[in-house]
Amino acid sequence: DALPISPELVITQTVGTSPAMPDVVDSSVSPTASHFAFPAASSSPPTSPVPWILDLHRGTQRKRISSDSVLAEALAHSDSLRSTRSEPSRPDAVGPTTPKDKALLEAVKSDDVRKFQEAHEAGGDLMRRDPLGRTVLHHAVTSGSKNIVKYIISKAPPEILDLTETQSGETCLHQAASLRQRTICHYIVEAGASLMKTDLQGETPKHRAEKANDPELAAYLENRQHYQMIQREDQETAV
Repeated sequence: DALPISPELVITQTVGTSPAMPDVVDSSVSPTASHFAFPAASSSPPTSPVPWILDLHRGTQRKRISSDSVLAEALAHSDSLRSTRSEPSRPDAVGPTTPKDKALLEAVKSDDVRKFQEAHEAGGDLMRRDPLGRTVLHHAVTSGSKNIVKYIISKAPPEILDLTETQSGETCLHQAASLRQRTICHYIVEAGASLMKTDLQGETPKHRAEKANDPELAAYLENRQHYQMIQREDQETAV
């Protein structure tokens, strides 16, 4: 059954528009508070600054938009909808690293997008996972390699966005949120990653941003999470 939508759900955003993520210096680089600027993204129409960002600075207490029961139902609903984007069943998805795949990882460590592209074009597998289940996208996020993250997103199958490592169940978006990599979070979210997928601790990327003491990033992820829920409900209604 379709989830009921509270009027409070869509805070100040108009349904059908995609709010842009602030393109600022990642707070992982600068631990002090940063001010958001809202550039127009190619995949998102320009929007005006949203009041909830100001409310965060004023310390205004807001009523929680969804209860724990509604969130739990939404997560279950999301899992069923995303079954078609489950992890690929390729026999070589997890296995020993080849020399070509090692070249990809070396390029990530040195943040050299040209070498990374050359290694990929020479046969490096973007979907190959290490023994811990991490993809090259996980490694690029951990290294903070923004250009390589963009390259991987543009070239790899979309399934890579929601692949999880085995020890913690983290997606690349979980890692980016934990590291307060705001720009990388924006790239991954705009590419279509799930904001409702939980790790083995039952935490979403928004929870990770909260734990990392980045309330503005957490607010952005929460806003996009609700927007994503609305989109999927609209798609179900259309079907």
